[in-house]
Amino acid sequence: MINQADVKKAVKDYVKSKGVIGIRFVKVTLNRGSGTSVHISLYLDKPIELTFFNGLIDELSKRYGLRNWLIYAPHGRLIRLSATST
Repeated sequence: MINQADVKKAVKDYVKSKGVIGIRFVKVTLNRGSGTSVHISLYLDKPIELTFFNGLIDELSKRYGLRNWLIYAPHGRLIRLSATST
């Protein structure tokens, strides 16, 4: 089962391992239903390479079995990644 704190720690560890300094905060939300929806919000201080997000998605997909990824930018500095788990 996916744990909200574990996902947040995994995201923060990935950010540190890549040496990214342009992220102000990370927020993780889980919605449980027929499957689990995971929403990861990253508030950016400056632009980040797209390869960072590709690597993060690959890492979380392998670790937690997440799939059907969506990316959304509700405003200028926030990036929201959403995925589902079976």
